[in-house]
Amino acid sequence: MPARRDYILRMIEQMGAVFARLRQLIVGGERAEEEMRAAAQQASVNLDMARALDADSLIALLAPDAQADVTRVWVMAELLFLDGLRASEGGDEPGAREAWRKALRLYQSLDPAIIGGLPEATGRIHELRALLQEEWPG
Repeated sequence: MPARRDYILRMIEQMGAVFARLRQLIVGGERAEEEMRAAAQQASVNLDMARALDADSLIALLAPDAQADVTRVWVMAELLFLDGLRASEGGDEPGAREAWRKALRLYQSLDPAIIGGLPEATGRIHELRALLQEEWPG
């Protein structure tokens, strides 16, 4: 299990830098669609699929045997978070909220023991709840 955890942490560190850059682009008003697609491809996830499916379907797809691939769930959740930022920056609040709801649901599907060890995930859950405050009080 320690080897798996090390792999997860390395992947999160590597992708975390990519996601930080994407966030800067989006908040800076730049179009980041190509960069988001490249990040998704790098992590072997499908951005179009994430946009099209509901959160429960995504979870079922990422955890077909009830054992989620933590890295892929985290990447998908981060991409949806960023997709929500992109939508919000473009004035599409309903699209942003939909993406953020999915991202939050994906984060909540992860094992709390893993999330507790990943401050990035815990922080994102709090950020998503704040963005969705009308629907997610407390």
